[in-house]
Amino acid sequence: MSKNYLLKKIAVFLAQGTGLGRLPFIPATFGSLWGVALWLTFCSTFCYIATLFAVTIGGTFLADIAEKEIGKKDDRSIVVDEIAGFLITMIGLPRQMPWLVAGFILFRLLDIIKPPPIRGLQSLKGGLGIMIDDVAAGILGCCLLHLVRLLC
Repeated sequence: MSKNYLLKKIAVFLAQGTGLGRLPFIPATFGSLWGVALWLTFCSTFCYIATLFAVTIGGTFLADIAEKEIGKKDDRSIVVDEIAGFLITMIGLPRQMPWLVAGFILFRLLDIIKPPPIRGLQSLKGGLGIMIDDVAAGILGCCLLHLVRLLC
């Protein structure tokens, strides 16, 4: 077994959310649970933002490798984009259960519906195309939740 082969397998495993993306039923929703776990884990803003950047930037490379290995454009088993999108949605929100639930539901809805111009971003190729629509959904979700927070 070559080192390159092993690295590709590890990249696919991570891009698939350590296997959650391979579940036959709603893999993106289950993959998003990694985002929930990370959000709950990191109390320090620095650690959270560092993790967010690592997942988003590293995830772009992982998704690119996984897409090539799987041989299918934006395969539903690749869920690293959902992890990043959820983490972006939750930037700066209070660590309270209502915000967690609202953020999770809102992100999943935005990811599924993909309102314009988010849907068009999927046409980009490779890992960037996989990640960018979820990043945009996360940004929109974050803005909407902060607007709700401001108004309440």
